[in-house]
Amino acid sequence: NAEYMGGLPDALLTFVNPQVMVDAAFHPCVRFSRFEQDRSLSFVPPDGHFELATYRAVYQGLAPFYVTPKLSFHRDTGRLNVMLGLKAGSKDVAEKGVQDVRVSVTLPEAADSVRLDASQGNFSFDTMTKELRWDVGRIGQQRSPSLSGTIHATSGAEFDAHAAPSVLVDFRLPMTILSGLKIDTVSLTNEKYKPYKGVRSITKAGHYEFRTA
Repeated sequence: NAEYMGGLPDALLTFVNPQVMVDAAFHPCVRFSRFEQDRSLSFVPPDGHFELATYRAVYQGLAPFYVTPKLSFHRDTGRLNVMLGLKAGSKDVAEKGVQDVRVSVTLPEAADSVRLDASQGNFSFDTMTKELRWDVGRIGQQRSPSLSGTIHATSGAEFDAHAAPSVLVDFRLPMTILSGLKIDTVSLTNEKYKPYKGVRSITKAGHYEFRTA
């Protein structure tokens, strides 16, 4: 964000492991020839907030939490049990936790109503789209939130016993980059004063998919 800088600051980002970036796409302000030369990002930031680059990661670390979704159907009734929690050894996120966690499941067309209990957060079921949505909130080290209960079919309808909907999880991880990309240096030139230089990381996921069992 160059909103608080004067003049035309020239920025340079270097990386410890730039090889993890594949199929990178950059904001027009980035000097692509420099990136091709040494895999660093040289640019004059535009005013305001902007997206500097997007990339596909060669290595993607596993999320530091688990999801155990179990969903079964028999005739006009289904049983659902979903549990979430931090994985053992996830000390780096234990204090801040996994934030803004939301679980969504698109149930079969025959689904008409649900009778569920959530140990944390709130859930809703849209009878038109058949989407079951559970707004969990924060997952910390102390609790493992769960959602369990029954799903009921429309009168006269039956579920496919082999149906296995996917469970999608949205979440946010402050100060964490699952791709493993690490910034080595941040330098600024063409500035009349000495600005504060720092990097803040955050991971956001929109479609982290888990299979039901």
